[in-house]
Parts: sequence; structure tokens; C-alpha cells
Amino acid sequence: MQDLNLNNNESIIFLIKRFIINQIKKERKLTQNKINILLKYTSNQIFNFFSYNNNFITPKSIKKRIDSLDIKLIERIFEIYDKDKDLILNFKEFHNFLYPKYIDIDIDEIREKNSSILFGEKIDDEAKKILYNIFNIEIENINDSSLLMQKIIENIPNSDDLNIYLYLFELIKGKDNNNDYLYEYIMIDDIQKFLGNNVEGIQIYEQDIANFIFRYDFENNLKLNFEEFTNMINYFLFNENNENIQSNKNNSDDIQNNYINNCNSFMNTISLSNEENNDKNLFENIFRNNIDINLAINFKEKELRELKINLLANYFKNLIKELDELEMNKIQTSQLINSEELFSLFDINKELNINKENFKKVLNEYFNIKLSEEDFLYLIKKYDLDRDEKLNLDEFNFMVSPISKINQIKDKNSNKFNSIHFNIKNEEQKNSISNLFKNLINFEKSIGNQKKKLAEVPLYSCYEMFELIRNKESKLLTSEDIFYFLKNNNVLIQNEQFDLLLNYLFFSSEKNKTYDFIDFIKIM
Repeated sequence: MQDLNLNNNESIIFLIKRFIINQIKKERKLTQNKINILLKYTSNQIFNFFSYNNNFITPKSIKKRIDSLDIKLIERIFEIYDKDKDLILNFKEFHNFLYPKYIDIDIDEIREKNSSILFGEKIDDEAKKILYNIFNIEIENINDSSLLMQKIIENIPNSDDLNIYLYLFELIKGKDNNNDYLYEYIMIDDIQKFLGNNVEGIQIYEQDIANFIFRYDFENNLKLNFEEFTNMINYFLFNENNENIQSNKNNSDDIQNNYINNCNSFMNTISLSNEENNDKNLFENIFRNNIDINLAINFKEKELRELKINLLANYFKNLIKELDELEMNKIQTSQLINSEELFSLFDINKELNINKENFKKVLNEYFNIKLSEEDFLYLIKKYDLDRDEKLNLDEFNFMVSPISKINQIKDKNSNKFNSIHFNIKNEEQKNSISNLFKNLINFEKSIGNQKKKLAEVPLYSCYEMFELIRNKESKLLTSEDIFYFLKNNNVLIQNEQFDLLLNYLFFSSEKNKTYDFIDFIKIM
């Protein structure tokens, strides 16, 4: 695809429109093919054709009927329609795949009037061709839309503070000042408005957009919430490289053997016992051995899921361990100097705010800590809650005060704080404060690096992490969900440590609080 000579925002809008139009064109072809097949056969007949009279359809059973289809891409198609994520399609899920939901004709009525319909008739060669076309259009769409989605992501400005899902969601939906994305939806009207009436010479109808939305609409309400929108993006963003899949069709015995060896190497890595791993980071096991996880994705799905759970549990395990060490450092420093006094040392201009220049100056001149721009961003990103690139007293308290005592600080109102100049009284204070800020920087850098390694794992999105932790009966994540995720995955944690974890992640240790997906992506 050629580079776009547009600014980032124009390029992204152009590419998103291309992405949606690509989907709509495909939906129109699919709808026509589906009508053609359903006018002659019922969805029950076609289901039995693929299922061999079982109660479900598998990718292998489809491959058995239409051998020319690639089984890996059939599995990718299943991902959209397999609502209960059990890797098979039951009749209802297959019906959703096969039956156009929003069409202007009554298929059953036309079929009843057609005297040539004979129920029980075997599916003929012409019907097999139509079924092949239906699957093939889906497969072509995976290729085209994956490339488009990757191009969209490439054009999004690179920023640690920018969440690509929110960014794209807001482009189509329009920015909502309330930012309550739990109850926000992208509607048919939003997409129509975003596209305009005519795009690339094609008239867009509500029915077109309805069919496009329906594929990713788990709530079946003809609109996309933020989670559904995220799933749609991830479906194409993390698609495997189809050129590799095509080459596998004609590969030699050597390539086949190499594939099997890589899969075995992958399985050996994730099968390491706890004794073998002990304190080793599972991330390092994967990347040090240069294992291509994509090669094994369809090899053993259960083991891959267990690997992802282990990676996430290991992230929290390391976080808890490092939080413990940092907390001890904060406690030692708090015994020598309180946070208000320390704040006044940095608040050189007496503005009740610590700006970047003064922060760096004090650390450099008082404590001989050379703070780079990267170090400063690691440090301030977590605690600059109002995103003004300064730290007020409340934010500073969260940074330097022991988490176990942070809710006990009585007067945290920075407007009432009478900032007075403060000087370091002795060498012990100086060393303790110096060590605290060094540890704060190292801690945030370490956590940042662990998050990057989580993000590098193929097909492992923030939404999948959210799904692995939360109770499936609720859309919201609770502190209890986090606790039982850790407990069920052998992460030993005491009550005090759990309070530390919640307070660090959410600036609160309340046990009855709930968190939505937006809260989760902010911490991950």
C-alpha cells in the first residue's frame, strides 16, 4: 500500500473510511451469496451438511467438506461468530454466520412459494460453490482489512499516553466530554455521519452499516460499545501474516519439519515446571529463545491460554514484590521527614505546584540525581493525575508517602497548605530522600518495561487480560476478581500487600469498588 501524503489525522480518517467501506462491500457480496443458498436450502440443512448430524461445527468439519479452504483462516472466521468462545459453532452461532440479519426480502416466504424446493435434498455442486464463495469472501476480507488496520495503527501518533482504541473510537463516535465509555456506543448514525452519504462513489445505506455492525455486536442491539469496538480492532490488528499461510500450502518436508520443531520448542518452554522456572521471568524464557508464538497459536489453544495467564500472574507477582521493597523505603523516609516538608523543598516558586524544571533542579543540586527526560516521564506519568505536567501536594503525597498510610493523611488540601522553605537537616535525611527518588524512578521504569513485554506477546490484547481476570457474570472488574485471579494462579499475597497493590493501581484500597475496561487500560 502506498504511503499517504497527508497529516496523521487525515490519513487515519481516510484509512478508517477505507476499512469500513471494505467491510461493507464484502457484506454486500456475502448477503447476495447467502440469499442464493438460503432460497434453496434451510440453515438446518446446511448445518447438518457441515456437522455430520452433530450438534456443532468445527473448522475441521468445514475443511472436510471444502478442502480448498485453509483451516487456519476458517478458525479466524470462527472468532467472530463463536460467541461463547468454545472453539466450535453451535446451531445458533452458525445461523448468525449464514443468515443475513438485515435484508429487505423474506427468504422463508420466497422459499415456500418455490415449488422446486424439496426438503432433505442433498446439497449439490452448485451449492458447494456458493458456500465456498461465502467462506472465501470472509477470508479475503481478513487479508485486506488486516493490512488496512495495520496501516491505520502505523499512522497513529506514537505516545505512551495515547490509547489507540479510545482514539479511534472517538474519531468515529465524536469526542464525549463525560468520557463515560462504559455506556457509550457507536451507532448507525455515527458511522453514516463519519462516512458521509457517498464514499468512493458508493451510496451507503443503513442496512449496509447494520450488517457491518452485527458481526461484532455481541449484545445484538445494532450498536458497538467500547469493548465490542476493541474486539473488532484486535481481530484484524493481530491477524497472522497470510503470506506465511499461503506459503505453507506448498511448503517442502523441511519446512513442515521446521514448523513442528518450532511448535515443540514452544510447548517445551511453556511446560517448564515451577522448580525449573523458580524466579525466572516467563517473558525472558519466550523472547530469549526467539520462539515464534504465532506458529503455535492453533497448535494447542489450551496451553497458549495457560501461558497468557502465567504471564499476567507473573507480572502481578513482580509488581507486588517491588511494591513491598518500595513501601519499606517510603516508610523509612517518612520517619525522617514528612511529605509536606519535602514538598516545600521542591516548590521553589511557592506556587503549591512542582513543575518539571524545579523538580529536576532540586534532584540535581540537592541530591546529585541527574534526571533525564525519560526518567521524569516515567516518574510523573503515574502521579500527574490532572495531566498538567506538574505535581500538586495531593499528587506528591501519592508519590512519596507510604501507601499503607496514604489514606490517613489528614490535611491533604493543597490550598490550605502553608508552604514554607525547608532545608535538609542532616546527611541521613539527604541519603534517604535520594534513595527514595532513585527507587521511585527505577520502580516505574521496571513496571513500564514489564508492561511493554506483555504488549509484545502476539494476540494478547489489554481486553483479553481484562477478560482473564474479571468474573464473566459482570461487565465490571472488582477487587475481589483481582484477588481470586492471583490466588487461583499461585501468587501468594497477604492482605496488606493486596491493599498496597490496589492503592498503587487505583489510588484506593476499597474492597467494594468496581472498575470498567477504561480503568483497566489506564493501569496496564
